[in-house]
Amino acid sequence: MRLLTRTPFQFPEIKLGDTRRMPLWKKIKLCLRLPYDTAANLYMGLGAEILGGKTTDFKSEVAFSVSSSVNVEIVKRIKDHFNVAYATVLYAAMFGAIERAIEVSGQSVPHTLVSAFVLPRPNHPKGLNIHLAMIFAEWPVKSYSSVDRMLKIQKNFESLSTSTAAAMYMVVIRAASILPMRVRKFCADLFLRIFNISVGCTNFPTTIGRESYDEHEMVDIIVAMGTLYSVGLVTATGGLNNQQRFNFTVDKNLLGSEDAARKLGSFAVQELQNLFNATL
Repeated sequence: MRLLTRTPFQFPEIKLGDTRRMPLWKKIKLCLRLPYDTAANLYMGLGAEILGGKTTDFKSEVAFSVSSSVNVEIVKRIKDHFNVAYATVLYAAMFGAIERAIEVSGQSVPHTLVSAFVLPRPNHPKGLNIHLAMIFAEWPVKSYSSVDRMLKIQKNFESLSTSTAAAMYMVVIRAASILPMRVRKFCADLFLRIFNISVGCTNFPTTIGRESYDEHEMVDIIVAMGTLYSVGLVTATGGLNNQQRFNFTVDKNLLGSEDAARKLGSFAVQELQNLFNATL
């Protein structure tokens, strides 16, 4: 984005671990943990509840839902009050919104859902390079309160922060990149037939100042991500000038109610308001 628009895009500083600064014994320990962490991460997808039932591919039209803008100070207030991560608050709002949408559509709310989500990596090589990793996680959906869901999500993040599975997935993805597209599509489809991945998640940082393009101020940004294979729901966050937005792309047949799908953005804001009220 910085290259394309020639604007600095000022983001808050993100502290990422750098394995190059680790002592040798720690690097060896991480390598030895790779098989176990990867197996444990994949195991959560076996037999997990799946949103919308098992399907080969979602090929119908999608519904796109965008929330109203929310000042990041609200998210920070919740984060500081409950001593959780910023991303934890965002995920709590997103999966709370998913619970509300499922309830409105008249379906049974699953206790948890497994998602694939991306992680930023340190030492970006610069240029047009997608520099990220991927990992799977199981998130609470059905919960007796918004705060309870958020605290469970925080524990999940803490557990994932010590997993080496993302490193193994990077190796596999790089190896798969040399395969023909048809073979890669077949492997991805086979993977999603075996493992119950319901949601795709990604977070773009919200800029901390005004941005411009061709001397014109950017007033808003919307992150749109398409559905993929049998994953019929993709969530994304992002925003400009300290204004946070939640974005949902949903296959129209996934929830059985297009109206419920289009309300996901407003549901996320309502969940965020519930969490904010709990700080008062």
